[in-house]
Amino acid sequence: MQGVALGGLAYGLLVKNWPAMPKVPGVGRSGTIALAVYFLKPKNKIVQDLGIAAAAIAGYSFGETGTVSGDSDEILST
Repeated sequence: MQGVALGGLAYGLLVKNWPAMPKVPGVGRSGTIALAVYFLKPKNKIVQDLGIAAAAIAGYSFGETGTVSGDSDEILST
């Protein structure tokens, strides 16, 4: 549980310090981070926890609003 909390902290710091982060259309910022961590398969535990936290944020956001966190800007502009 603490690892995922640290992963959430790392996700927040990443988003805060890199506002122009590239995003995959349709999966938003949190989904992009989760997919990147999944495909890169890092050995660093904190980076693994970052991916788990990003996937949880993406799932929560989609369940609550129907869009993935960080993707709503693209939907509103179309």
